[in-house]
Amino acid sequence: MVTDLSVIVPSFNPGSIIDKCLKAIDAELRNSDHSYEVIVIDSSPQAPLLPQLSNLILYHSNDKLFASEARNLGARIAKYSTLVFIDADVIILPDAIQRLINPIQGDVDGVGGVYEIHNANTSRVSTYQDLFLLFRYKNIPKDKNFFSSAQFAIGKEAFWKAGGFSENLQSYEDVDLGFKLQKKFIKINVCLDSRGYHMKNFSLKSIFKDYHTKTRNMVFYRLRNLNNLNWSDTFLTNGMRASYYLVFFYFFLFLMIAARGGATTISLELSMLGFIFLFDICLLTPFLVFVWTKTRRSLWVLGAFIFFKATTIPIIFGTSQSFYKFFKNDDSIINSVKPPHDISTLSITKYSE
Repeated sequence: MVTDLSVIVPSFNPGSIIDKCLKAIDAELRNSDHSYEVIVIDSSPQAPLLPQLSNLILYHSNDKLFASEARNLGARIAKYSTLVFIDADVIILPDAIQRLINPIQGDVDGVGGVYEIHNANTSRVSTYQDLFLLFRYKNIPKDKNFFSSAQFAIGKEAFWKAGGFSENLQSYEDVDLGFKLQKKFIKINVCLDSRGYHMKNFSLKSIFKDYHTKTRNMVFYRLRNLNNLNWSDTFLTNGMRASYYLVFFYFFLFLMIAARGGATTISLELSMLGFIFLFDICLLTPFLVFVWTKTRRSLWVLGAFIFFKATTIPIIFGTSQSFYKFFKNDDSIINSVKPPHDISTLSITKYSE
């Protein structure tokens, strides 16, 4: 039975959301039977003012830390044997932590939570993203580790056995940790009942930027075989993967339609376009049915299809940029890992005991 918890919250310019994040953690743990501490690792230009909560300690670094670095630093500082990682922009729902730690016994060493899709605090674009992620979590192959580090619990011994988060990665560090744990035969499950509101409010522009950056980094890491990441580990269903490739057929047909005077007739080209569209719908049927079961609204299903196809655009540009950087030997997107921080170099604020 897990009785002692170190909750680690990485933070960078979190704004007022971190107050809600910490209060939600405190609301669950303050009346529990667990011994616990809440460790905030912040590297904002100015240390945030946090609410006066029990067992809360703020460590502030003057050097900017990537999330992987902040989480590892928190894990080194942690005094308890079970680590719970909660991102500063996540507000956990009641019993989310308990549902994470309950299965950490037997052959399960870690458990990841998921984002709550019924989130009135964020945009429709954010909800589409949360639906897409939830669908992927529900379809993880049984022999694979795939989870989000935004809401995640693991035994400290298992965490360090795999080496913690890879600090040379600027993104994708949770997928990489899943591979490292898998190689050590450490099993991670996803608990679909441990939920939290993700307060990152995406616009169409910001979600495109996010997809572009993550795709660029992911493809570059794999071209470089960084941390042994390989092409097959994308955790997408075969239908979704094939649907992404269909964008090239759409592009080719649109060019044919636009450039009149070719060898084919417009009716044939439109028929081909219709065939590919129907084939695309078939490939994405499991995802679209999933969206229907969660929303019961046909417009949401249509929106989910458009969202999935639209995000192909930043994926193509991100992939192109990663190949360019690879052939130019440009390693700027690999994090230049700084020496491990010593606690004595950090400013420490202890809140209410």
